Amino acid sequence: MENLEIILTDFNKRKIDKLIYEELKLSTLKLKSSHFYPELFTAI
Repeated sequence: MENLEIILTDFNKRKIDKLIYEELKLSTLKLKSSHFYPELFTAI
């Protein structure tokens, strides 16, 4: 799969880390954009 867009509604933001890293097993190295982790994509 090249791209995946996930839209969450009524989702507890405190549980987002568990969802991304444990359930979906995504790596921040593979993320291209994120509303939850904007600091990963700011210019250096």
